[in-house]
Amino acid sequence: MRYRFIVFRAQPKGDTISFSIYLEDVVSVQGTCNHVVPVLNTSPSDEYALDIQFTSPFSVPTTSSASGSGSAQRSTNANDILPASSRVCRNIDRTWDQCEWLHQKIGTSFRLQVLPPLPERPNRQKLSDALYVERCRARIERWLNRLGTREDLSQSVSMEHFISPKMTSSEVGGNVKQGLSTLLLNLFGGSAASTDNGFKKYTPISDIDDYDEDEEERRREYISSIEECAQGLSAAMNAVHAQDEAFGRSVVKAALAVGKAFRVDSLLPNAEQLDLACGPLDNSNTCQEGPHYNSVEHQRLDVSLALLHNSTEAYYWGAKELGIWREYNLADVVMEYFAMTSGIKEVTNHATHTLMLYEKTMLRHQAREQQANDLRVQYPSDTPSVKYANEQEAQSGREMDMAHQEYTDANDLASTELVRFERERANGIRKALENMATVELDAARARCQELRALCRRIRSIQMIRDPPHPRTNIGPILWHATDTSLLTPSSARSSSLGTLSNDRAKTTASLSAHTMHRYSASSSGATASTGNSTYTYKA
Repeated sequence: MRYRFIVFRAQPKGDTISFSIYLEDVVSVQGTCNHVVPVLNTSPSDEYALDIQFTSPFSVPTTSSASGSGSAQRSTNANDILPASSRVCRNIDRTWDQCEWLHQKIGTSFRLQVLPPLPERPNRQKLSDALYVERCRARIERWLNRLGTREDLSQSVSMEHFISPKMTSSEVGGNVKQGLSTLLLNLFGGSAASTDNGFKKYTPISDIDDYDEDEEERRREYISSIEECAQGLSAAMNAVHAQDEAFGRSVVKAALAVGKAFRVDSLLPNAEQLDLACGPLDNSNTCQEGPHYNSVEHQRLDVSLALLHNSTEAYYWGAKELGIWREYNLADVVMEYFAMTSGIKEVTNHATHTLMLYEKTMLRHQAREQQANDLRVQYPSDTPSVKYANEQEAQSGREMDMAHQEYTDANDLASTELVRFERERANGIRKALENMATVELDAARARCQELRALCRRIRSIQMIRDPPHPRTNIGPILWHATDTSLLTPSSARSSSLGTLSNDRAKTTASLSAHTMHRYSASSSGATASTGNSTYTYKA
């Protein structure tokens, strides 16, 4: 038994990384009474055939020649076939510590074998980087697949426990390991210094003029909503792809079931049909095979069912390939968004860190200022303690100004990064819209070409039936194109303006009379000039 692993999600969990793993067995064993045959489950047609073979109540005899004797044959009924082993196919959630536990267990069990090396432990400081987490995911997936290709490692007790649903996240290495500094920070800082969804939250105790708590909260909520939308979109897309694949498989199996039902009803006639076709005493092979192979309707039915099966198979594999490409593109976009949001998180956390430093330096400056004021009241100004306190006060003031400048720069950088993120997101949306518009434009051009070809065919047909005018060369399409054309008869117009019908009739009559006068004048040898609608005739 060999396994194929797909690590489709990796997310930080405390000081480690949690992986969402999909696994399936590459070869499922088909058991019989005498031998074991590995069967590859790669197509829904194969799965349907296996399901029919192992669940059908009918016995289908199959003959196969034994090795060493061509005449010896055996018949295998459905009662001789043992039930096949169920295919392993599930989703599991494992942490890096559990992968390390599996590596140690396999190393202990197979001491004399060269095992694939386990990737290095994830660095806690780099867990906020989405690209680093993606690299860890790829390494763990490669390591698991190297283990799954070896049958001896896949059938070990440790691997079976690792892939079983009995292994919980808190069983092996599931407890979040906290260092002493983290424990002290949580102990003395409380919830103010804790991290929420990758963001470092801190509320200053003293009053700081440049600090805007609402603005900080809006930033965190905005980035968190972006990440939640991306994760929800990814989960929805994965669910849609799974449903599409299941639907494609069900369509193929339904087509095969329909074909089987048609063949059972039409290709296997009952005894009455055999009596009518061949007679009660005729038992020749020609008579039995006649309804099966010599009927044109049965051949057409076979061809139709084969075409149905091929079309459903083509739909299944085409939809699966399209789903893979869509998921790849979506994963690319989501990883880009995660990289951008992680960068904004780093900048925002840096601004929060500079805020903490600025508050510490401000409190230190206030304490030294208070100490210097107390010494100035008690002792003269030329006393060494007063001079030293004044120097410490000036130095703390300079440190406070530097910390304030650093906090201001970090805050401005966070705002700039948010603006840049919005600009890049707008550019991404613009590019997506441009691509969509390009696709729609190409489709519209194709439709216009089809429409032009259709119009040309219609025009040619109409020209044959009703040719254009011999002098004006105006076809029948232009005659009935608009209702306001002078070439359109007044009886063909359906105008609801009854008050203008007389004016239109008068205008049409005058223009027709003027045109007839012009044509009669030109036919008598006169020349007409159309400039400014004036006509001059030769004497």
